[in-house]
Amino acid sequence: MCKNNIVPCCQTLEVLSLLEVWHEYIKGEPIKSLYFDGRKDETVQQISGHRKLTSQAHVALIEEPGNKYIGHISLTAGEGAKEIAQGIIKFTKTYNMSLQNLSVIGYDGTNVNTGWKDGVIRLLETYVGRPLQWNICMLHTNELPRRHLILEMDGCTKGPYSYSGAIGLLLKDCEKTPVVKFDQIDCTLQPLDLKDIKKLTTDQQYLYRICLPIRDGSCSSRVTDNSPGKLSHAQWLTPQTKTLKRIKRILAARDKKTKNSGGLRFFKLPKLNFEAADYIDLIDWSNSVVTEPPLTMHIKYKGLREMCKGEQFPVLTFEEFSCHTQSVERCVKLISEVAMNVCGETARDGYIRAKFQVSKELPTFDNKGQYYSNT
Repeated sequence: MCKNNIVPCCQTLEVLSLLEVWHEYIKGEPIKSLYFDGRKDETVQQISGHRKLTSQAHVALIEEPGNKYIGHISLTAGEGAKEIAQGIIKFTKTYNMSLQNLSVIGYDGTNVNTGWKDGVIRLLETYVGRPLQWNICMLHTNELPRRHLILEMDGCTKGPYSYSGAIGLLLKDCEKTPVVKFDQIDCTLQPLDLKDIKKLTTDQQYLYRICLPIRDGSCSSRVTDNSPGKLSHAQWLTPQTKTLKRIKRILAARDKKTKNSGGLRFFKLPKLNFEAADYIDLIDWSNSVVTEPPLTMHIKYKGLREMCKGEQFPVLTFEEFSCHTQSVERCVKLISEVAMNVCGETARDGYIRAKFQVSKELPTFDNKGQYYSNT
């Protein structure tokens, strides 16, 4: 059989090999973080012996650091917080994944995820029985105000990639229009080094380079020739004394530790002071329950006290967990592409792992020379 179908056989063997490697990894390495996101896609399914396209929601699961693909779940009963949380829990049980070291959870800031009573994160914290570090995607938080500004000025959207108003319709091909003379706008723009600019996403780099001409009053061809990419509504854009202050706040939080809900925190939005002149004055801290960050809970009380007394302040090191979910966004996009062509959750999962493995071994593949240099 393999003689006549050697390519499909090799593909199947490679997929099975990747799945076996992943199963061994999960057994030996309890995950420390879990990032997730998803959307509803056109999905090919086997119905009554025929392949048909149906609408189904998929949720991608990623571990950081390292952008490690854990897997994905398909939702059949609904897309609410309870269904997502139950799907993730069922996935961990199916593959015997240990959550004893799980300390960070990453996601975007929608109400489904962040609900203080029945959000996905709250349900997962209840399941593991301890608070987790919430890493809300800062890119989404950064982009939402600008999105609402456009909606207020230009009206509602017209699908996931376009607007209905006069301004929004021009955004689609804005990079092709000539630059006209414009008045300089005085503003404070934080100067960034090249190494800092490289850490930004492509959209953020483009936004920064566009802001510079607005401040300076002139626009070079290097900026006008750049393209911001396709429009999408889904992508909107320590000194010792300070460290000691933070340590003292951690100690104070431990002293005031409450016993409600078995030590779990309630992320309920407090009353905001919209007259505040400083960011820190937005909340009345005296009437708020301040809790310790989960990532510092492993540090012993005695150790924190010694840090405050010692003349030589020790350097605290923590594993770096991303505060945004770019890798998850890429995984969601890949799942959407695979869902339309590969039938069955296991087959999809294996195909996705194979795609990630190829990207790892061949980061760029524009010519044969690159293939031979990487093999």
